[in-house]
Amino acid sequence: MKNKHWYSSAWTMIGGPTFGFLLTISRDYLKDKPILTTLVSIFSAIWNFLYSLLNFDLKVWWILIAILLFVGVIYLIQRFQNEEINEPEFLKYKEDKFKSWTWTWEWNWNERNQRWMIVELQPNCPTCGTTLMENSTIYDTIYECPRGDFKTGRHGSPTEDKRNIEALIIDKIKKQK
Repeated sequence: MKNKHWYSSAWTMIGGPTFGFLLTISRDYLKDKPILTTLVSIFSAIWNFLYSLLNFDLKVWWILIAILLFVGVIYLIQRFQNEEINEPEFLKYKEDKFKSWTWTWEWNWNERNQRWMIVELQPNCPTCGTTLMENSTIYDTIYECPRGDFKTGRHGSPTEDKRNIEALIIDKIKKQK
């Protein structure tokens, strides 16, 4: 069996020059006829636009006005963004004493309800003011002061009254208006 290479075959020796000859004839035949005129016109229009844009005569005062307008728009945007939103006065109200317990809380804006909500409502130790720690067991819930010796069980516990305390806070704010 003889090993043949593609470059030594008769088809390659005859096909290469024949393909080249046919390519030359077709190019000469189509040279006078328009091919892909739409594509050529699109590229031509883009080139003409870029050329005219880059060769546009600019006046110095146009550039100065554009810079002043840009700076003015940036200034107005920053001015309106930095304006503080007038927050209601009651947001400063974060601590009070209800039912012999001192309570602390935070306020948080609720996007869904579009109103301010009381969050992190916590009872505090009556002796030192530290937030009480809740320890739940099977039988009872115990509230302990981590700093002092204060401890209380479920009876008299503050968390049974959290919803009531929220209602009292909101009522107090409404009455102050």
